[in-house]
Amino acid sequence: MKRHFGLAACVLACALLAVGCGGDYVKTLMSSPEAQGKIMDAIAGNTDLANTMIDKLMGSDQTRQLVVDKVMANGVAVQAVLQNVAKDPAMVESCIGMAVQDEAIKAKVMDMVKGMTMAAK
Repeated sequence: MKRHFGLAACVLACALLAVGCGGDYVKTLMSSPEAQGKIMDAIAGNTDLANTMIDKLMGSDQTRQLVVDKVMANGVAVQAVLQNVAKDPAMVESCIGMAVQDEAIKAKVMDMVKGMTMAAK
Protein backbone atom coordinates (compact mmCIF):
# COMPACT_ATOMS: atom_id res chain seq x y z
CA MET A 1 0.00 0.00 0.00
CA LYS A 2 2.84 2.38 0.93
CA ARG A 3 4.53 1.68 -2.38
CA HIS A 4 1.34 2.40 -4.34
CA PHE A 5 0.97 5.71 -2.52
CA GLY A 6 4.54 6.62 -3.38
CA LEU A 7 4.12 5.64 -7.01
CA ALA A 8 0.90 7.63 -7.31
CA ALA A 9 2.56 10.63 -5.70
CA CYS A 10 5.53 10.37 -8.06
CA VAL A 11 3.37 10.19 -11.15
CA LEU A 12 1.43 13.25 -10.04
CA ALA A 13 4.59 15.06 -8.98
CA CYS A 14 6.13 14.38 -12.32
CA ALA A 15 3.11 15.86 -14.06
CA LEU A 16 3.30 18.95 -11.85
CA LEU A 17 7.04 19.51 -11.92
CA ALA A 18 8.11 18.20 -15.29
CA VAL A 19 5.50 19.48 -17.71
CA GLY A 20 6.96 19.20 -21.15
CA CYS A 21 9.65 16.65 -20.24
CA GLY A 22 9.83 13.54 -22.34
CA GLY A 23 8.71 10.09 -21.27
CA ASP A 24 12.32 9.14 -20.47
CA TYR A 25 12.24 11.33 -17.36
CA VAL A 26 9.09 9.61 -16.14
CA LYS A 27 10.67 6.20 -16.72
CA THR A 28 13.76 7.30 -14.77
CA LEU A 29 11.63 8.68 -11.97
CA MET A 30 9.58 5.50 -11.68
CA SER A 31 12.72 3.36 -11.40
CA SER A 32 14.77 5.62 -9.13
CA PRO A 33 13.96 5.82 -5.40
CA GLU A 34 16.45 8.68 -5.13
CA ALA A 35 14.62 10.73 -7.78
CA GLN A 36 11.28 9.88 -6.17
CA GLY A 37 12.58 11.08 -2.81
CA LYS A 38 13.81 14.36 -4.28
CA ILE A 39 10.49 15.04 -5.99
CA MET A 40 8.50 14.19 -2.86
CA ASP A 41 10.82 16.33 -0.69
CA ALA A 42 10.33 19.23 -3.10
CA ILE A 43 6.55 18.86 -2.90
CA ALA A 44 6.56 18.47 0.90
CA GLY A 45 8.76 21.55 1.24
CA ASN A 46 6.53 23.81 -0.85
CA THR A 47 3.10 24.65 0.55
CA ASP A 48 1.61 25.48 -2.84
CA LEU A 49 2.83 22.24 -4.42
CA ALA A 50 1.77 20.21 -1.37
CA ASN A 51 -1.68 21.78 -1.55
CA THR A 52 -1.96 20.95 -5.24
CA MET A 53 -0.78 17.38 -4.60
CA ILE A 54 -3.34 16.91 -1.83
CA ASP A 55 -6.08 18.16 -4.16
CA LYS A 56 -4.91 15.68 -6.81
CA LEU A 57 -4.82 12.80 -4.31
CA MET A 58 -8.29 13.67 -3.02
CA GLY A 59 -9.59 13.75 -6.61
CA SER A 60 -10.14 10.02 -7.08
CA ASP A 61 -11.71 7.34 -4.91
CA GLN A 62 -8.60 5.17 -4.92
CA THR A 63 -6.07 7.83 -3.92
CA ARG A 64 -8.54 9.49 -1.51
CA GLN A 65 -8.83 6.16 0.33
CA LEU A 66 -5.03 5.94 0.51
CA VAL A 67 -4.92 9.38 2.12
CA VAL A 68 -7.67 8.49 4.60
CA ASP A 69 -5.93 5.21 5.48
CA LYS A 70 -2.62 7.04 6.06
CA VAL A 71 -4.27 9.70 8.22
CA MET A 72 -6.13 7.10 10.28
CA ALA A 73 -2.89 5.15 10.84
CA ASN A 74 -1.15 8.23 12.22
CA GLY A 75 -2.10 9.03 15.82
CA VAL A 76 -1.04 12.67 15.62
CA ALA A 77 -3.07 13.19 12.43
CA VAL A 78 -6.12 11.45 13.92
CA GLN A 79 -5.95 13.73 16.96
CA ALA A 80 -5.76 16.79 14.70
CA VAL A 81 -8.81 15.63 12.73
CA LEU A 82 -10.76 14.89 15.92
CA GLN A 83 -9.88 18.32 17.33
CA ASN A 84 -11.17 19.99 14.17
CA VAL A 85 -14.38 17.95 14.26
CA ALA A 86 -14.90 18.72 17.95
CA LYS A 87 -14.69 22.48 17.28
CA ASP A 88 -17.49 22.43 14.69
CA PRO A 89 -21.02 21.64 15.94
CA ALA A 90 -22.21 20.74 12.42
CA MET A 91 -19.37 18.22 12.05
CA VAL A 92 -20.11 16.74 15.48
CA GLU A 93 -23.77 16.37 14.53
CA SER A 94 -22.83 14.80 11.21
CA CYS A 95 -20.42 12.40 12.89
CA ILE A 96 -23.01 11.30 15.45
CA GLY A 97 -25.61 10.97 12.70
CA MET A 98 -23.34 8.64 10.76
CA ALA A 99 -22.31 6.70 13.86
CA VAL A 100 -25.86 5.93 15.02
CA GLN A 101 -26.66 4.22 11.73
CA ASP A 102 -24.94 1.18 13.21
CA GLU A 103 -27.04 -0.34 16.02
CA ALA A 104 -24.08 -1.26 18.24
CA ILE A 105 -22.59 2.22 17.99
CA LYS A 106 -26.04 3.77 18.46
CA ALA A 107 -26.41 1.91 21.78
CA LYS A 108 -22.96 3.15 22.84
CA VAL A 109 -23.82 6.75 21.92
CA MET A 110 -27.11 6.51 23.82
CA ASP A 111 -25.27 5.19 26.89
CA MET A 112 -22.81 8.08 26.66
CA VAL A 113 -25.64 10.62 26.39
CA LYS A 114 -27.41 9.05 29.40
CA GLY A 115 -24.17 9.19 31.36
CA MET A 116 -23.62 12.84 30.50
CA THR A 117 -27.23 13.66 31.40
CA MET A 118 -26.91 11.95 34.78
CA ALA A 119 -23.55 13.66 35.46
CA ALA A 120 -25.07 17.07 34.72
CA LYS A 121 -27.79 16.64 37.39
